Amino acid sequence: SCDLVIANLTPFRGPSMDVGTAVEIGYMYGCGKPVFGYTNVVKDYAERVEPDDFFIESFGLVDNVMVEGPVYRTGAVVVRADVSSDKIYTSLEGFTGCVRQAAEILLSQQT
Repeated sequence: SCDLVIANLTPFRGPSMDVGTAVEIGYMYGCGKPVFGYTNVVKDYAERVEPDDFFIESFGLVDNVMVEGPVYRTGAVVVRADVSSDKIYTSLEGFTGCVRQAAEILLSQQT
């Protein structure tokens, strides 16, 4: 069993996060579990997408609202770590910050 998810929202092979991770976020949120997330790329999704004459919502999010929404509903924010491009997939800075945030939120909810 799993009590929460800490999701890596770092873009993977394109401007968006890994689609498998998006499925895991939706599943955990649907199960009523806390969802936390981080990314090692600080730019908003709208800034990362190539212009192609299609409208992209500019909500200031790291990815699709259905991905980031469950994080906000948990009471958290997506941790954005500004790491160098050669460390996007290896840096633990965002993950560490996300774990710290999750611990603070979950410990504050205990009675």
